[in-house]
Amino acid sequence: MFAVTLVLILLALMAAAYQLGRRRSQSMAGRAGGIRKLHSLPGYYGFYAAIWCGLPALLVLLVSFGAPVLGPRWSGLLAMFPVMSTVLVAFSHRQSGADFAVRLLRGMVYGYYAFATFCLVLAYTGCRISEALALTPRRVDLAGKALVFETLKKRRSGVYRAVPVPETVLDTLNMVHGLTEALKREKKGVADQPLWDWSRTTAYTRVKDVLESAGIADGPHKCPKGLRHGYGVLAISSGVPLNMLSKWMGHASLEVTAIYANALGEEQRAIAARMWQE
Repeated sequence: MFAVTLVLILLALMAAAYQLGRRRSQSMAGRAGGIRKLHSLPGYYGFYAAIWCGLPALLVLLVSFGAPVLGPRWSGLLAMFPVMSTVLVAFSHRQSGADFAVRLLRGMVYGYYAFATFCLVLAYTGCRISEALALTPRRVDLAGKALVFETLKKRRSGVYRAVPVPETVLDTLNMVHGLTEALKREKKGVADQPLWDWSRTTAYTRVKDVLESAGIADGPHKCPKGLRHGYGVLAISSGVPLNMLSKWMGHASLEVTAIYANALGEEQRAIAARMWQE
């Protein structure tokens, strides 16, 4: 109840800040000779004032009340976001104006969600990191409930494979990246733009940071490729046929896919050995 009261108070303050910012800009426009004399429209000034008033506090509240669920690592990581956003927005507003500052805040919030969807795709498809970076809205098959990747480790280009994913993954991608809207905007080529406009090095580093925050032990598996191998082992242990898994993972032959079955066999033998020792 206490949290709800705080949120309602903050929303009321943000609404008041919006009105004050908007009226202040209109007053300045009247003295300057019209709205066209302003750097931005009055609504932008009001929106910026509301964000400056309430968003950092809202983020702090979310991190504070979510700390028991998130745990110490993620809470510490997310706690820096309000401070970082406040500093960047203040500097950007001074250098480039209110409209640029508003776009910056929107981009920062989107960046966090986009980062989460990237890790989600790696975990649920076992794709290579470069294949995920090449994914576009057109290759997200919402009707077929699958993601279509171009298999990069082939001797020829233009080889694609469809990997089925849960509907929740597709809904998350659609919500964050606006896939339905992107597919409607054919003339602007939005449907063929990558979902993540990152370099391979940036994507690799970000996934490594997540694995570090999750407390994964050091080793060769502590990298994006470890997610791919984990996907293969989980599929084998769940009874997925080798030929189907080979297709999903884009392997050149079944011999490569059989490595996961062999790894699972070694794990089973180790468990059996411990059982007989006891």
